[in-house]
Amino acid sequence: MLLSGHYGNPICARCALVARGYEVGGLLRAMSNPYSNARYVQNYRDVAEPVFVQGPGGLKALLRHVRGGGVLAMVFDVFDGSGVPIDFLGQPAPTVTSPADIALKTGALLIPYFGIRRADRYGFDTILEEPIEHGDPVEMMRDATRRLEARIKDDPGQWMWTHRRWKPKRQMKRQRKRAAATM
Repeated sequence: MLLSGHYGNPICARCALVARGYEVGGLLRAMSNPYSNARYVQNYRDVAEPVFVQGPGGLKALLRHVRGGGVLAMVFDVFDGSGVPIDFLGQPAPTVTSPADIALKTGALLIPYFGIRRADRYGFDTILEEPIEHGDPVEMMRDATRRLEARIKDDPGQWMWTHRRWKPKRQMKRQRKRAAATM
């Protein structure tokens, strides 16, 4: 399993691997606008199949693909209110553990990868890092987060994030609900 963030261009890295003969499936979260989503999904499919859209059906197909030895590429630096708070650039950010959970469930390696934009602004280099050691899913995602942070700190111009990653008000509301439920 290849794991990245919105840094450089992970889609270009996936394209480079596909061009070299690797079948690399892509996981994506559907957009709320159905017209934009249709084009978004088609763009992923134009790169290569298989494409798995987040949801129950996509998860089943994804697990079959990975268990069968297929490669999967995904990004993890998205807001998910049910995620575990992991420090990201000095702020706690809800972070999904599903990449680590899937890797543990299927026995797949979890390999951070990055499509780094070259100085000429046209080319990209695909960087594959050492796999994240299997263990506790939260610790695995902390390692993934640290690796993404290191890339961002090394070259912040490569980081492309247009969404609110932290959403502190929403996080505090969720923490109050969790605290009330445990009383």
